[in-house]
Amino acid sequence: MTRGIFVAGILVSLVLASSLASAQIQAPGTPVNLDRRVFLDVNQVAPTKVLDQLADTIACTLDADRRLPQPDITLRLSNVRARTALDAVCDMVGCRWTVEGRSLRVTVANPPPPVPAGQQWLEKIKAPLTGAQWRLDRVPLRDVLARLSEQIGADVVWDGPDPASPVTEDLRGRSAMEALQRIQWALGLNVAGMFMKYDSSRDRHVIRLEGRKEADRRTEPSAVPVRVYERGEPGLTMPVVVTEVKPQYTKEAMQAKIQGSVVLAVVVGVDGSVSDVTVEKSLDPVLDQQAVVAARQWKYIPGTKDAKPVPVRVNLELTFTLR
Repeated sequence: MTRGIFVAGILVSLVLASSLASAQIQAPGTPVNLDRRVFLDVNQVAPTKVLDQLADTIACTLDADRRLPQPDITLRLSNVRARTALDAVCDMVGCRWTVEGRSLRVTVANPPPPVPAGQQWLEKIKAPLTGAQWRLDRVPLRDVLARLSEQIGADVVWDGPDPASPVTEDLRGRSAMEALQRIQWALGLNVAGMFMKYDSSRDRHVIRLEGRKEADRRTEPSAVPVRVYERGEPGLTMPVVVTEVKPQYTKEAMQAKIQGSVVLAVVVGVDGSVSDVTVEKSLDPVLDQQAVVAARQWKYIPGTKDAKPVPVRVNLELTFTLR
């Protein structure tokens, strides 16, 4: 069945599940148990809050270093030992944990782990593009890619489209990766793959894309626009998914330990194929694109209205989780 949207708003969903519930009613004399099984699903939550819940689970009190970094973390663990969950949180934050008596001591790692070059660059390409030069009016693709290369310190290589193809698009306020997606749509291209490689010897990133033209979907000039139905309309039967394709994790996103979900809005056609994919909830520009590539490969039993197949708009949630 089509996946519904179970996202944000709820900062912690199913945190520590039944293990946490049992921890909250433990007697004072309950022994410390680092092997207690936990279920952890947090989205953009402060590390100390997660560590405090884990301390409760193993019958300890949290003693955290005041210098502990507080970047919001997103993490999903299923049926793992408490010690494994503690390792995962500390690995993301850059800290160490020990249990001394009834105290869970968390200290800052010394020295703190270096920020991966891939993560530094991912933050850079999320920055919005500013300036009049990003309001494009029939600018050749080669010139647009040269501007992006200079802006983000990367070599942008796009195999497939004509370098002289004119691009008309307003990219102001969009990130570099969003800009590439908008250019793709403006040229009527379908990105078959996106690959990023960091060359440490040259201190230079490379974005390599492969593009091809979308299938020709032109209709006769006199054709009536096809109506797209929405969930909840009377007499509408929703599409049923029969083939799912999981999105690909990029090496840089794995090194940066980016986890979470991308929510897409798509149209399921009368033949069960997916089109008109848009990002409703973004996780990371590169992972967003991987989710779009995967979603286009899904297949459905089409939705029906009055027993006839009709196009239906549905939402998909594709999750990236480190294991």
